[in-house]
Amino acid sequence: MPTTRTLATSLLPTDDGLRLDDVTIGPDQIVAILEATAPRAMCPICGTWSESIHSLYQRTIADLPWGRQTVWLQLRVRKLFCRQPTCSRRIFTERLPAVVAPYARRTRRLTEVIRLLAFALG
Repeated sequence: MPTTRTLATSLLPTDDGLRLDDVTIGPDQIVAILEATAPRAMCPICGTWSESIHSLYQRTIADLPWGRQTVWLQLRVRKLFCRQPTCSRRIFTERLPAVVAPYARRTRRLTEVIRLLAFALG
């Protein structure tokens, strides 16, 4: 019989840069805490790679529901220093483009389902 962690891992967005840290299952929602695991990240402005950590940042985004339960992903990502002297961005947050767009509040796969429903019903 699969464990809760195994089941949750198979239902989460697939991305090699994420690790499942915890899952909380409530009566009407599921909260999965995921942490970015990449050793470095690229500055979105100049493209320079950085490993210099400034701080940690948590994003809460909506994901596809599991049955009748709402699913929230709490993504723990890092803020890093851009060491390129000519770059206008001194501090940036690592991106997870396969999972969520910058500044988005829902996963790419949930956005796609909503778009398809709107197209079919509109």
